Amino acid sequence: MRVTAAVTTSDDGGSSGQLRRELGVLPGGDLRRVMGQMSSLPSNLRDLFEFRFSTGAMRGHVLGNLILAAAELQAGDRGVAIQSVADLMGVDGNVVAVTVGDAVLVAEQGGMVHVGESTVASARLSPPATRLSLRPGCRMTPELEAALATADLVVVAPGSLLTSTAPVLLVPGVVEALNNPSAHLVMVANLVDEPGHTDGLTVGAHMSFLSDQIGRFRPDVVCHWDGTIPLGGENLGWIGLGRLPNWVESFVGVAPTMIQHDETQPDVRPHRLVRHELRSLREALSTFV
Repeated sequence: MRVTAAVTTSDDGGSSGQLRRELGVLPGGDLRRVMGQMSSLPSNLRDLFEFRFSTGAMRGHVLGNLILAAAELQAGDRGVAIQSVADLMGVDGNVVAVTVGDAVLVAEQGGMVHVGESTVASARLSPPATRLSLRPGCRMTPELEAALATADLVVVAPGSLLTSTAPVLLVPGVVEALNNPSAHLVMVANLVDEPGHTDGLTVGAHMSFLSDQIGRFRPDVVCHWDGTIPLGGENLGWIGLGRLPNWVESFVGVAPTMIQHDETQPDVRPHRLVRHELRSLREALSTFV
């Protein structure tokens, strides 16, 4: 099985945003992180790719972002640059950008317009009343178009609804390509809600919001965690990260099949990061390939 990761490129904050503004290159932060996760290199080399300068003129920059920027400036082609760095990192699979246009995420709510992914991320927004768009017009990359056309399984991965999941689906052509009848479309629901953006929203509300933004969005299956998330014997709700309810009655259209992870609990890492337990998630997804 060969995996292709499609990565959003609307980031405009931190090191990625600075390089984007000063050099006119594609923001590399999300691409860098995905390459690091899919890299077959030893851990010390993957850690080097993630090295962040803390002093001097390079303060705040991540080495991987600088390498991606240099590759683009050298090649003069964003797609070629991504492939070159993926080869350098020994990526096991493919990493492609959803779009190589200069995509800018815009959120409108209550007469207020929030421009830029970092601005949207820091604003308190209610998805049901929010309208998202990408400016200027951008198009899907040929690499992603080819990958979707030949895929057996397409997974909409968990992530920030407004700044990760929706921006990928907003790129013209992506949703139409997801309707490929030969591929299973699976949505992996977030484990918890996102304070300030999706407080209290159900899985069904997430899906309804995406349908409102992009049109027809009907996954064949939604993979979710149907349990509490213990940390020191308590539910994470006490720090504002209550789990997502698993019902989908609010979804307008054909209700998808719901499956549950066969796991005792999600992976709770240091610093209160909550992740899907990879083994059980892999097993759940493998039933569709």
